[in-house]
Amino acid sequence: MGTIHPTTDLDTREVSDPSEHPKTPDGVTFALVNLKGRNTSPPFATFHDLRQDPHLFSRVHGYNYLRDINAVQSSEGRHASRAVSKLSFLSEQLWCRQITPNDTRKGLKATFPVVQAGPDAFISQYTTKANKHMVNVFPKLSFRYSNGFAASHHVHARNVRPAGSQEPRPGSVCFSTGMCLFSEALVLSLKDRKDAKARVEWTLYELETMVRLASMIADVVGLLRGDDTSPAPLISVHVDLPDVQYYWIAFEQLQQGSITERGAWDWIEAVDTRRVEIWRRLRDLVQNMLHTRNLAPVDICLAEGTASLRDLLKTQLKSGQYPSIEESLFTLRTKGPQAHSWNEFMKHIDEASMPKSSDNLSHLIHIYNTIKPALPRLQDIMTQPDPSTSVLSLLLIVVDDIAEWRIFDGAESYLRGRRTMPCQTMGVHVIGLFPLQKIFVKDDQRSSLWSRCPGSFIRVGDIDSLQTPEKIVERIYGYPQGWRSDET
Repeated sequence: MGTIHPTTDLDTREVSDPSEHPKTPDGVTFALVNLKGRNTSPPFATFHDLRQDPHLFSRVHGYNYLRDINAVQSSEGRHASRAVSKLSFLSEQLWCRQITPNDTRKGLKATFPVVQAGPDAFISQYTTKANKHMVNVFPKLSFRYSNGFAASHHVHARNVRPAGSQEPRPGSVCFSTGMCLFSEALVLSLKDRKDAKARVEWTLYELETMVRLASMIADVVGLLRGDDTSPAPLISVHVDLPDVQYYWIAFEQLQQGSITERGAWDWIEAVDTRRVEIWRRLRDLVQNMLHTRNLAPVDICLAEGTASLRDLLKTQLKSGQYPSIEESLFTLRTKGPQAHSWNEFMKHIDEASMPKSSDNLSHLIHIYNTIKPALPRLQDIMTQPDPSTSVLSLLLIVVDDIAEWRIFDGAESYLRGRRTMPCQTMGVHVIGLFPLQKIFVKDDQRSSLWSRCPGSFIRVGDIDSLQTPEKIVERIYGYPQGWRSDET
């Protein structure tokens, strides 16, 4: 088994003409959006080539960019070096053969991408609301495929086991990914709209997140593909998109008298519509990106762990009632096809971790959807088959925005807690991959396209025109087939 090599020879192309949208990303262009605009004009975006402007992130709160990790003799450099090593360990975790640039085995080159880590990285430092100082490192991970397609990500990895760990080859690999709907500003505005059913434009947060996560998933799938001597594991992708988490907004507004019952129904319909739109577009993006990389399609499904609770909330809305957290949990555990899984999941949630609010329950739902593929393997030892029976391991790969790290930590803590109980985990392991965004907000707060949404039009300085969020994302990430909403 080879290793991921820390070299720099993948991203050597020039940045494409700004008047055209590249069909493939160049991997080095980042956008910086200034929300304040010039005077009273719309927010404006500037584009930066990191090879020519490595100091870009001195203008972004909470981020620092290291152009060459090995040249930095500081704690940040040491943090980054360890993170690059962790990505190298990832190749062993996935049990894939990494093909080096000097490898001449053509048969393998057609199956596996050339993968390189480093030498640059991003450092993100911030303090949480709980006054916890966080340091996340995002080393560069670059891929080049035999058909000439190239992609790169700056990736923060969690729970990757160290080199030399004796891990069985996974029999199946399940990706868990997801995102929020709309943007914070749009959610606030929708509450006050007279017609919430009106067509809602795509936000920069939604478009950027879909492309970023889909691309990361496609490249990791490329690492997992096998050959005649090493068949690939079964691969699936589970997409967790919120629904009841947004319904509660309507219930709270209705209780406060801020909206009418008709307004609440319109809001729920807008949420349901957007959830399906994102699911279809993200599904098509993943499959099209696999096709671009000459990789076979994979099974992709939408997580439906809350169907029974959705029905309860809609029924209660008709009667003007707001179900309690206890009633909501009871419904999840007793109604619908997911009841058995919810019961198995909740049996191992201690009293202190029981949700006390809708926010708590929202978080728990995301954790459930993340680890649900592993639940059949987490039965009590008394219900397990013969221990001598050979069972291939399951690898859960969470691909998410780093802002959602609490979901991954919750899932990992749940699985770790199950290992301390009298049960068998049957080879279940979870790792987290958090690709960094390539569009940042210039402001005095942590960059977040969801909470710091620039709106429907952004002025682009180098071509002096207003651009939609779709055009901004195309310029940074390329133009994959099926990207435009009218193509899906």
